[in-house]
Amino acid sequence: DEYVYKALGATLRFVAMAVPSTLLLALGLAAGLAAVPERRRGFWRALCYLPHLLTVSVVGLLWRWFYNTEFGLFNAYLGTVGVKIAWLSDVRWAMPAIVLMTLWWTVGGPMLVLLAAIQNIPDAYHEAASLDGATARQRFWRITLPLLRPVLLFSMVMNVVGSFQVFGQVYMITRGGPELSTRTLVQYIYDTAFNH
Repeated sequence: DEYVYKALGATLRFVAMAVPSTLLLALGLAAGLAAVPERRRGFWRALCYLPHLLTVSVVGLLWRWFYNTEFGLFNAYLGTVGVKIAWLSDVRWAMPAIVLMTLWWTVGGPMLVLLAAIQNIPDAYHEAASLDGATARQRFWRITLPLLRPVLLFSMVMNVVGSFQVFGQVYMITRGGPELSTRTLVQYIYDTAFNH
């Protein structure tokens, strides 16, 4: 069936866009939260994790409103500079729109895992590097990042598995359209089983 390859291509595109962006944003948020004073960290941590608590149906309805071409939130702001994007009906924008929604919705989980890993790195390593004259950037690249490698690998594997199983976001937002450009493998299986 030719549609299998189209669905596989859409799934691979989603995975290629969603996994790196989720990991990079989660790492950036975790590193930023680790630098926030302890008494304020809880508020920001909860704020970053809050979208993760919503169901896919709520997130889908909310983001369909954000992406609405006529009265959506994004086009309302873009309209002030004379830009109007057909987020969900244009083949070029539909998959990035789903990835952006997924990123907002799911980044809280990996962020918490990475934040916990950063907080478990002994301060002695950073203090010794500071005494040797290492800058904050050097400490991050030469101490924090190498020590986070196992946790980053875990987060990457979990994100890859979750991204290959994407269904709810696509089903709620585009139903696989436009021109089947966002129909993933799981939705193809669903459509084949229940809609034919």
